[in-house]
Amino acid sequence: MSEELYYLSVDDMPLYNWRKCQEKEEFNYCRKNLKLGTVKNDLEAWEKIYDSYIAEFGLGKEYKRILELRLEIANLQCDFVISGTNFIRNQIKRLERELQEIMEMPVESDTDTILNHLRKWIGSWLNQREITVRDFYKLLRDYQNEIKSLKRA
Repeated sequence: MSEELYYLSVDDMPLYNWRKCQEKEEFNYCRKNLKLGTVKNDLEAWEKIYDSYIAEFGLGKEYKRILELRLEIANLQCDFVISGTNFIRNQIKRLERELQEIMEMPVESDTDTILNHLRKWIGSWLNQREITVRDFYKLLRDYQNEIKSLKRA
């Protein structure tokens, strides 16, 4: 896989391409030129890009909670197989409902709304095809910190 053909980190990948990969799983948008590349290399590039995202920005709160819930459910399912008690079955159902509610929340569909708020905040147009993923998330972090400081004041 060549650096000339692929984006390999959030440092150089445009937000538009990120959203295509993230929301639609169109990993060919990891390519700098959509006509050049292979599906295998697309997936390898996406892994590298996503790893760079996790290294820089970490997992979101929702994703962490999803992982915690899945672990709790798995442990309770094992306990239920051993004991067969209705109390454990009810705990499993409660956690599965919570997990389902989190999974049904719109997450990435809010990116357009976030972009509009950021545009108003900085007083300038943000072009998704020009701003990198890193710059977008850093700007978003700054915006969130600004909102927090305004709420404290």
